[in-house]
Amino acid sequence: PAGRVSGLMGKGGVGKTLIAQQLQAACALGQPWLGLQTTQCRSLGVYAEDEDEELHRRQVDIADAYGADLADLDGMAMVSGVGFDNRLAIITPSGDLLFTPFFAEFLSAAQDHGAKLIVLDNAGDLFTLNQNDDVHARLAINAVCGRLARELEATVLLLRHPSRAGITSGDGDAGSVAWTNAFRSRIYLDYEAAEEGGEPDKLARVLSHRKSNYGAQSDDVHLHWHAGVLTPTGGGGGFVEAIGKGAREREVDVVFMECLRAIAARGQYASDSTASRDRYAPKLFRTMPNGRACSHRELRDAMTRLMNDGKIRVDGVRTAGRNFVSGLVEVVTS
Repeated sequence: PAGRVSGLMGKGGVGKTLIAQQLQAACALGQPWLGLQTTQCRSLGVYAEDEDEELHRRQVDIADAYGADLADLDGMAMVSGVGFDNRLAIITPSGDLLFTPFFAEFLSAAQDHGAKLIVLDNAGDLFTLNQNDDVHARLAINAVCGRLARELEATVLLLRHPSRAGITSGDGDAGSVAWTNAFRSRIYLDYEAAEEGGEPDKLARVLSHRKSNYGAQSDDVHLHWHAGVLTPTGGGGGFVEAIGKGAREREVDVVFMECLRAIAARGQYASDSTASRDRYAPKLFRTMPNGRACSHRELRDAMTRLMNDGKIRVDGVRTAGRNFVSGLVEVVTS
């Protein structure tokens, strides 16, 4: 919800940071996030567990998934907190709340950037507190995160690891119940449970809506990791489906070109014509190691796209037997 503090809970390594970055990108582009509509805005995120190189690597994959350039994401800014003291506030043994110099620096940076979405990753690095203490939890959410929301008129998303009990129960709670009660909205990212008698899919996730003060509880969003991002499975809106489709098309295009180059290196050829039978490129490439992961239709469509984009063309090909045949060749530009 806009202008409020929400929580994103999940075990370490499940993908909380990834979908938080995806949320920043979605808001920068004014596009849906995991199939959910967003409001276009500028954002600032502090990621205490990830170095700049890792944040950038993820960002390249996210931009590719949206079919965007990194320059299109200038509305989002990220700060790596690795190696720094990232505490926004300290709660002393006597119960006093002390804001740190980093809080003032972060607030000023968010104001300068015009951020209306703030991502804080994660609570364990940003506060010195007892997670089982109701007062501490409320101070962290209401007094610290809430102050950012109020002064910036921004939405704040705080990432947090659940407690062991929260993991065991599956509800994603973290220590004190105040972590749930003080959030206006709380979502939980977890691995998709295996079907009875089956093996778990290590690439599958489920995002559950555990609390919503400003709207109805929404259905779970089932996600799957592909090409560096998490995208909805079994629907999720036309745009999100288009993102997944576009990423897959780019992937198949790369496979097609790799197969074409391998064929050329052998002094052989591939044809665009079905009349060529075993030399027909989609059929031929399906027999090669790289092409086995692609369907005949995907390779056929890739051939059409690459020809339309001027990346391949039909030309005379000199084979190892010194015969000239009509085949597909890569268009090399200087």
